[in-house]
Amino acid sequence: MKGHSSGSNDALIRDVAARKPGTTVTLQIVRDGQALSVPVKLAERPLRDRRTASPRDENGPAPRPSSRQGNRLGLQVRELDARAAARLRVPEDLDGVLVSRVEAMSPAFDADIERGHIVLEVNRTPIRTIEDYRRLTTGARSGDVLTLYIYKPEVRQRALHTVRIDER
Repeated sequence: MKGHSSGSNDALIRDVAARKPGTTVTLQIVRDGQALSVPVKLAERPLRDRRTASPRDENGPAPRPSSRQGNRLGLQVRELDARAAARLRVPEDLDGVLVSRVEAMSPAFDADIERGHIVLEVNRTPIRTIEDYRRLTTGARSGDVLTLYIYKPEVRQRALHTVRIDER
């Protein structure tokens, strides 16, 4: 919205959260070097508690089985192979698994984990393979908090992200 810079995300979130659903706001965006004003109608965030949703939502796919890799966190990961490491310019001494997908509205999404990030550790335990990742995340239950040590190739920084497992 007008007056917010990319460095004031918290202020923007508070500003949007203070407005009622159905309110129309104007966002200022820059696309291809041109400033644009875009009217946006605010809506309520969808419920994340899938117990209240039908097994198959009219607007989306059926929920994935809980045995699927990373479902509780909302992450899918793959091995960090040499080709991906070179493309992302990952330091050679870095071991981890590559985030290949983040489900919208998932605990990982809420924790600002993005596709292309690399999971280095879960709860201070190094991750070198998908098996390491699975071993440390499959036992997570509703209410558990996991700390993920992440490498962000786009800014060449490491950061801690806490992910609270919700009832899904």
